[in-house]
This record gives sequence, structure tokens and C-alpha cells, in this order.
Amino acid sequence: MGKFALRGLAQSIARELAPQNIHVAHFVIDGGIRSATRIEPDNQPDSLLDPDA
Repeated sequence: MGKFALRGLAQSIARELAPQNIHVAHFVIDGGIRSATRIEPDNQPDSLLDPDA
């Protein structure tokens, strides 16, 4: 239910702001994001997503 609330909020804001040419998007990223604080396992070098990709 919590994820639907986020999507519903994004859709509601998108409808309200569309006449002003403001676009709103809601993305669901399925996977871990590589960062300086997150340790990537040595035996799985491609297990995290690169945020710059």
C-alpha cells in the first residue's frame, strides 16, 4: 500500500502540473545502488547498479 501511495501522489501531482508543462515521474528501481558506503561482494562484481549508467 505504501508504494501505491507514492505512485498515486506522483500521478496526482503530474495531472495538476501538466498544464504548466511540468513533468513528474515515479521510478521503481529493482536492485541495490552502488555507493561509497555500500560494500560490493568480491565474488559478484556486477551485483549492484551504477547510478551513472
